[in-house]
Amino acid sequence: MMNHYIIWFNLKENIKAHQFLQDLVNYLNLLRESKLIVDYKIMRRKLGFGPSELGEFMVDLLFKNLEQLDMAFHSVLKGMNENNELNILHKKVYCNVNDFRSSL
Repeated sequence: MMNHYIIWFNLKENIKAHQFLQDLVNYLNLLRESKLIVDYKIMRRKLGFGPSELGEFMVDLLFKNLEQLDMAFHSVLKGMNENNELNILHKKVYCNVNDFRSSL
């Protein structure tokens, strides 16, 4: 059974969705290639359908177990002050979102 870490958010004002989504895909692909996640899905609310308090975007991160999720969190947190690819991509994503909500 997979563990789902679900994230909802909006983009900050003046952030172009197309560029943001490319940065997000690059970041999530690196997490997957590094075996820090199993897979992911990105969804976007269209035409105002869905609860606005959850945000326009939803990302579903799949983990094989809670240990993998813990390892992913520690890898990202550990690199926060480093200038490595994971940290650079994480900043490109994290710095452009508002109204972050998550669930496990």
